[in-house]
Amino acid sequence: MQFTAAFITAILAATASAAVMEPRALNKANEYKSNDCSGKLNYGHHGDSSRPGQCINMDVTTHSVYIAKLSPSLTAYSAPGCGEKDRLGGADDHPPCKNLDNSWFPGVRVGSVKFD
Repeated sequence: MQFTAAFITAILAATASAAVMEPRALNKANEYKSNDCSGKLNYGHHGDSSRPGQCINMDVTTHSVYIAKLSPSLTAYSAPGCGEKDRLGGADDHPPCKNLDNSWFPGVRVGSVKFD
């Protein structure tokens, strides 16, 4: 009986600590004016602004985005608003820095992304 109580306590403690995630572990789409995610951050999207299902519009002055995802997938769109007609396709976060202007999807600028 004592083993069971200790085991349940350990499971509850592990579950509680997993429920409180550090910001580093959340989805992230940070925008940079450079082509290689260097320099000063242009716009940061993390936490609530990058939760699953949330569309993140890329600013016209942004040329690269640093992607870190906890969600199972990420979708890129050719225009702001994440409209289905503008869907470019799924994307991964390897490498995490994506050039929005043409190297992520050659010949097309990425206008928005959505974590699914």
